[in-house]
Amino acid sequence: MVFFFELYTYIILYIIYIKHSYEQINENILFTGRITAYGISESKNKKLGEIAMNGSCAFSHLTEFVMGPKNYLFVALNQFQYEYNPNGYGINCGRCIEIQCNNFTSCPNKKVDALITDRCPECPKYALDLSPNIWNIVTGKTYGISQVKWKFIECNPNTKEPLIFQTISYYWKNESNIWSSNLQFRNFKKGIRKMILKDNNGKIIDSSKFPNNNLLAGGNFYFKINNVKFPLIITLYNVVDALSVQFRILGQIRPTFEIFTPVQFL
Repeated sequence: MVFFFELYTYIILYIIYIKHSYEQINENILFTGRITAYGISESKNKKLGEIAMNGSCAFSHLTEFVMGPKNYLFVALNQFQYEYNPNGYGINCGRCIEIQCNNFTSCPNKKVDALITDRCPECPKYALDLSPNIWNIVTGKTYGISQVKWKFIECNPNTKEPLIFQTISYYWKNESNIWSSNLQFRNFKKGIRKMILKDNNGKIIDSSKFPNNNLLAGGNFYFKINNVKFPLIITLYNVVDALSVQFRILGQIRPTFEIFTPVQFL
């Protein structure tokens, strides 16, 4: 009896775990959550672009509609959906969301798309911390606390206010070397949940410290490539339908350089 009770408990906990994981990444779920605004003082000093770049996702070279001088369309995601995921810490970095005011009697009911560039540690589950521009578009009210409906969407590089560039790019972080490489991907239509890295002979690069090369720490992948000859073959899997794209990194590690690939998720 004890065995069956423990098995039943394990199954229930596993179902809850999968449900929570599904909620964090699925594009078909409409969330209702609290909203606040941040970067208000920076907006007065015209430094909002620094907020977008210095967030937990550590992005740079974003479109003018995200980091300025246009609309600063970026948000910080609540801690629960930013962190708690079996596919890695920060899996939702760089994803797009659609936000709409939830209180239709007191706000203009406008929809706006935004890019996730940061996390909000103090925000409750499903909450968002908005750039001042998004707050004004959605609520039309003075800064405070309100509610919105929002959902994950596919980023579209072909809109009038694109939040991403046309193709996926990659960026070697400053500290990258053959012993501890830190690679970040950006400008993807759908979030990235997994990377497979191989050398030119098809050998999978050692990732014993980070099993399956899962996404870690704010949208970055960590691995080591000592004694490996370029080109490297990268396969990326998205969070929505697990379909993949593949490309080659032809040169050596070049920290601080952002390089655009010829591929994009369908």
